[in-house]
Amino acid sequence: MLTIRDEQFKALSAGHLERDLVRYLRQRFPTTLAQKSDADLQEIGQASREIGARHGITDDRDIGTIADLTVMYGQGFESEPWAAEVLGDSMLAGPDKTEILRQRVKAAGTRM
Repeated sequence: MLTIRDEQFKALSAGHLERDLVRYLRQRFPTTLAQKSDADLQEIGQASREIGARHGITDDRDIGTIADLTVMYGQGFESEPWAAEVLGDSMLAGPDKTEILRQRVKAAGTRM
């Protein structure tokens, strides 16, 4: 009988999630990311998950929002005052943080 340890299962799941995020980014930003390799997009995905983990954001949809913002505003967007204020608010849950960020982007006239 084959046994998969927790670490192995997590690695397999992470790989699947990264592929899904690459596919999502390609569909979401076909022109912007046309010249980017899958490896480049995997880096965006991994960085987005790391940003999320630091700020209590773990849901795949919310990680997708972090990836969107990374593509739209560049790596390091989370240090910008408009984002840092929300992400650093310990009174907000992860999904609330990403919803506020979405609303701020929309209020600024950018389509999410």
